[in-house]
Amino acid sequence: MKINPQIFSIFVAILTVAGTIAGVAFFFGGLTTDVKSTKEDIKEINEKLEELVRGRDKISNEIEKGILKIDIKIENGISKIDKKTKKSISSLDSVFMNKGGISMDAPKNLVVSFINDLGSQRFRSAFDKTKNPIWPSYKHFSSTQAYGGITSTEIYNSSLILNDGKNAQVFIHYYAKDPANKSRSYKQDFYLKRINGNWKIIRAQLASD
Repeated sequence: MKINPQIFSIFVAILTVAGTIAGVAFFFGGLTTDVKSTKEDIKEINEKLEELVRGRDKISNEIEKGILKIDIKIENGISKIDKKTKKSISSLDSVFMNKGGISMDAPKNLVVSFINDLGSQRFRSAFDKTKNPIWPSYKHFSSTQAYGGITSTEIYNSSLILNDGKNAQVFIHYYAKDPANKSRSYKQDFYLKRINGNWKIIRAQLASD
């Protein structure tokens, strides 16, 4: 059977168009699939990122809790150290206490009492606090050649320089009114010695500025 060339040409043209349409459909179908796949991939990535963020927040919270616990432990440790230090100081203080209850500050208290005795003209009480060779007798000590001319005193400040339980040094700054000689302020170092369980002033000298 002889085929009409025009009909054959039309048939080929139809097949060509159909093939083209099928190819385009296949391309866009694949593209749609790729887009869908990409969206799913993006969704999965976002979910993983959110999971990482949650993990990071959890780790941050744990770190903060850990730091808080460490801070609390440090504070508790410092508190315990402070208590132990105070207890040690108290124990050290008790080492230097005699049967009469004299503490670390006893030498300073004695010097302060000595100056107050002079200001109140209680010269016998002041003399009994001393064991100084240059004050051989109460008569000399209470004369105007020594402390007998003092009528009043005022203490500005005093401090304990040394106390090893046997020897002590005390600094004192005071004013002495002495009409018989000369009224003036003094800065003196007093040296004390523990004799038969009692502190005694054995020497006094002007302090160096």
